Amino acid sequence: QVFEYGTILGPDIDISSWELNYDYTAPGLDDILELGIANNGSSYLDISSIYTTNSSFDIYGSVDGLSPGESVSLDVVYSATSSNASGSLRIFSNDLDEPEVVCETNGNIDGANVGSHAPDFTLSYLVNGFGDFTLSDHLGRVIVLAFFSPM
Repeated sequence: QVFEYGTILGPDIDISSWELNYDYTAPGLDDILELGIANNGSSYLDISSIYTTNSSFDIYGSVDGLSPGESVSLDVVYSATSSNASGSLRIFSNDLDEPEVVCETNGNIDGANVGSHAPDFTLSYLVNGFGDFTLSDHLGRVIVLAFFSPM
C-alpha cells in the first residue's frame, strides 16, 4: 500500500472499516452493519468484484464503480446460526496499489467486541494487600488493567 499526499493520480479505494464485528445475535435473527466505500483518487474507480467468504454474511446494495470523490454505503447482513461465523468481505478494483481490499467479518465470536459493553468480571489481587476487583463496582470510570509476571 502506498500513502500519498495531495492529489492521488488514478483511482484510490478506501473503506470505512477494516473489520465488522457484530454484537451477539440470536440464532435465526439478522444484524446489519454498514460499510462505506469511497474513491479518493482523481480517476474512475472500477469495482470488478465484491463478495463474502462466509455464507453467514450477505451484501445488500451494489456498486460497479465510483467517480472521483464519490462514495457509497453497503449493508452487510449477518444471519446468525448456532455457531460463530468468521470470514471476510473482499473488494477487487482497478486501484493500482490496492487492487484488493479486505474487511474482516465476525459474528457471535467468543469474547467482547471493540465498542461493545465489557462483560462483568471479578479478579483477585495481591498488590498493596489482598482483595477482589469487580468491574461493575467502577461503572463510569476509566479502567486500565495491567497484567505482568514477576518472573
